[in-house]
Amino acid sequence: MGFPSFFSSLMWTAGSAYGASLAQEQSGRSVRKATDAQQIARDLQDRVDKLVLACMAMWELLQEKTGLTEEQLLEKVREIDLRDGREDGKSKPSEAPTPCPSCGRPISPRRTRCLFCGADNPQAKAMDTAL
Repeated sequence: MGFPSFFSSLMWTAGSAYGASLAQEQSGRSVRKATDAQQIARDLQDRVDKLVLACMAMWELLQEKTGLTEEQLLEKVREIDLRDGREDGKSKPSEAPTPCPSCGRPISPRRTRCLFCGADNPQAKAMDTAL
């Protein structure tokens, strides 16, 4: 084996080792990202479970205190669902900003106060700002 062949073989081996090292590093990052995503999914499921429990408790209290029926609840759910024009089991609040009653600058419906002057946003709804 002459020097050019030896040098080519050496470079190929070094390049392969470097490529394998990069692949292993990439693999490690991918595993970490997947593990992080799984933890985020578990955390979100825990939050959803707690929200479901809180909704169930609130509904039972309302039934006991007011005498509301399941039919009335389902009717209201459907009414709210249709506010965005689609019966899809989702509620999408309006994202259109409204003018601040104090300074006239736009306020997002998700904000309880104007970012510019601090005035209360009369359009803010509890469920939009709480979540």
